[in-house]
Amino acid sequence: MEKAASAEFYRQMGEHMGLVDIPGDYEGFARYLGDYESRRFTYTEAANQLMKATTDLMALRFPPALHKHVQALTSTMMDASMRRALGVPAPPVGLTTLVRVLFRVKFTLNRWRNPEPTHRFPEGVVTNLMCYPDGYEIAQVGPPPSAGPGAGPGARPGAGPAKSGAQPG
Repeated sequence: MEKAASAEFYRQMGEHMGLVDIPGDYEGFARYLGDYESRRFTYTEAANQLMKATTDLMALRFPPALHKHVQALTSTMMDASMRRALGVPAPPVGLTTLVRVLFRVKFTLNRWRNPEPTHRFPEGVVTNLMCYPDGYEIAQVGPPPSAGPGAGPGARPGAGPAKSGAQPG
């Protein structure tokens, strides 16, 4: 039931993104996604720059001593095709296993300490982010538009700058 619901959710999302011929069943969707990724997940300098900016932003959430290790830690949560497309090197041997074990321990400890969380985000976390304090134009977010393989959302026909009032908090 969850797989069918997941496939339907992403089928509808894909339609809203202008994708066509998306299968309605989970197995067909998995094949469709695999084919789509194999055609579209290609390296671009813009994707690499976006990943660097994202990693630099993520580094601010870690103690300064760990800043230089954030890219390696982040790479443990990506598959090989995603790393290639973003220009991220593979993590050191064993780091992925270590990170997964640490996440499992963290989740288990959190469940024992607080079995029924009252909210998903700790107080002040979202409001303390200063990424776009004055809102943003959609065209300013992400890599610049490209017409080539691996083009981001900015390359979709009809995608124009839509003003977003999204602000932290």
